[in-house]
Parts: sequence; C-alpha cells; structure tokens
Amino acid sequence: MNRVWACILSIAAVLFIACGGEEHAGGPGSETTNGIYAKILNSDGTAAANMGVALRRVDYSPDTLKATNSVILADGYTDSTGAIRLDSLPAGNYRITVLSTNESFSKEISVSDTAETELDTIILAHPGSIRGKVYLPQGSGYAWIGIYGLDILVKSDSTGTFTLPALPAGTLRLFCRSADYAGTIEDPDIDVISDSTVSWTSTYPSMQLESFDKPAALRGWYFSPDTAATITFPTDSVKNGIVYDTTRNSYVFHGTYKAPYGSWVILGLSLADSALDFSGLDSIVLYVKGTAAIRVSLENWHGYGNPGNLKAWTSDTWLSSSWKRIAVKPSDFLTASEDTNSTGWESVKGKVQQFHIFAEYGFIGADIYIDDIRFYGVKF
Repeated sequence: MNRVWACILSIAAVLFIACGGEEHAGGPGSETTNGIYAKILNSDGTAAANMGVALRRVDYSPDTLKATNSVILADGYTDSTGAIRLDSLPAGNYRITVLSTNESFSKEISVSDTAETELDTIILAHPGSIRGKVYLPQGSGYAWIGIYGLDILVKSDSTGTFTLPALPAGTLRLFCRSADYAGTIEDPDIDVISDSTVSWTSTYPSMQLESFDKPAALRGWYFSPDTAATITFPTDSVKNGIVYDTTRNSYVFHGTYKAPYGSWVILGLSLADSALDFSGLDSIVLYVKGTAAIRVSLENWHGYGNPGNLKAWTSDTWLSSSWKRIAVKPSDFLTASEDTNSTGWESVKGKVQQFHIFAEYGFIGADIYIDDIRFYGVKF
C-alpha cells in the first residue's frame, strides 16, 4: 500500500502500483486512456503546494489485510502552484481526494475517453469526522467500516461503535462490512461537515446477500431449469456466468435461457439448513435487466410432491435493456387466492429457507442480468 507517484505514471502503474492488488484507478485495459487536470488552493486562497492527491474508483474499498488509518495514500503531489495532472487513466467514475495536515477535499468525478478532464478550482477545507454505531450480525464481534473511494478502514468495537476521523467534508458513501468482510451490512450516504463530528446509527438490520464482485467467494448459487426450459449459458457453474458490466462498474451475473410459456429457470440460493424467521423483513432490493420477466420468491421447499412446501412469490416484473432497481416488500408477495402457485407471505415468513429468482417467457431465448441483492430488516 506504499504507493507514491513521483511523476506522472503510465497506465500500468495506475493499475498495479497504485492498487497493490486492489482496484484503485484501475479498470479494463481495453479502455481508451486520458487524464485529469486540477488546480488546488488552500482555504486562505494560497496555492496548495506539495499536497498529496489520490484517485480511486468510486466503488473501491481497501482490503482488511492492508487496512490503514490514512484517509488516502497519495498517488501524486501538486506542484509549487498547486496544480496536478494525472495522465493515462481509463475512462470511468472516480473519487479524487486531496489531503494535507489540516485541510482536505474529496469529490466524485468522471474521466472522459475523448479528452482531458479539467476540474474546477479545488478549495480545501478543514476535515470532519463520523461517529457511529452499526448493527452487528448475530454472533459477530465487530464490523469493518470505511468510505468508498478512500483508503481508510476502521474496526468497530463489540457493540458496533466506531469513529472515522479526519474525513474530507462533503457527501461520502460509508460502508459497513461483516467481520469476515464477506458481506456489506449497510452503505449509507453521509454528509460530513467541516470542523464537526456527524453521528450515524443503523436504523435496522440489513445485509447484502450477494454483490457478485468476488466470483471465487460466491455462495452456493444454482441456475437450473424446470423440465420444459433450457439453459444456454452458463450450463455448468454460476461462477462462469459472472461478467463485468461497464454500466454498473462491477461484476454481475448473466444467464441466457429458453423457457416456453408456463416454464422458467431459477437463479437460487439455499439460505440455511433450518427455517429462518423473516417476520421483520422490510424489503428485498436487487438490480436487474434482461429481455423477458422475473418473479422473486422466498420459500421453504423440500422437493416436488411434498405437501409441506411453502412459497411466496411476486407477480411478473418485466425487464428491459437498462438496469432497473426492484424493491420487493412483503405486501408484494401474492396470496394463494391471487396465485395458486403461491402459498403467500403469512405461510412462509417464519420458515424461510430458500431465495429464488424465476426467469420466464424466454420463448426463443432470453437474457437475465442480476446485481447487488440486499435484504433490509432481517439478518441471517
């Protein structure tokens, strides 16, 4: 993580020296590269000479093995006039951060693939801090807390209490991750105020079921057809269906299938061996796109022909070629009187074992893309 740019770096240096194994100013190597130019002033109007500047992907978060109490590890330094130019950057969305001993600045920016991006004059301000308390998953002794696009990462105490010091003023996206760093607990936007400490507390438990960003660490997902449907991709492992999506700047699941009317394919996951109580569920949020329709389902399923099988699923949600955020609340699940294939939310809410996404209507072939599945109101 000791990465200091003594001069303008090549794209390889941006991708590897700056990252130290993580994606900082990195991205697909096939993208056209350009850069940014900025003029930076102290709050008193003088040139911010020799100030450390860092550039990270907006969704970047540091590895726990490389955790640091530094807000940034500089990728470059301003010159004597407060100017800095960083060349050879892949096009995309970044967070630029400037940090001195007493003042700082941070903002999300977009880098063009056709021209250098010249930023408005950056004026530094005194930092602020966040003091908060995150809901800890059952059985977890602590959580990791940081800011997307910054290098800082702190560990909460056993009650979930934490402090993030010396943060740049402005809107920052905080993340709270489980002790094993396997899932995001919460990720709110917080307005940090100069010379002030902002308080934040989890309002209710939540968890990211899957982001698909780490294929090697995927849970036991399955992608399977019913007897009339056919999967064309991936035909073996869900891991082989993980692809990079430039619109979301992250890895997502992609599947293709054929499903005659009345049939479907299922992207699913067994949540637990024993029944889970989801009575406190507020909503399930996921991002989807595709060429047909899906239904979202919570189930207690033990095989075909078992009279004890329970299912609560939604009506059809039609997809398009653009990403759509879907929020499913308990009231969205169909009752048995509305759909004979659903036993209803009341039947299953205290006995949940599986989460399923049913993809339908792929008469001559269809695509489905899924990303960032999150549960609000429950933890398991």
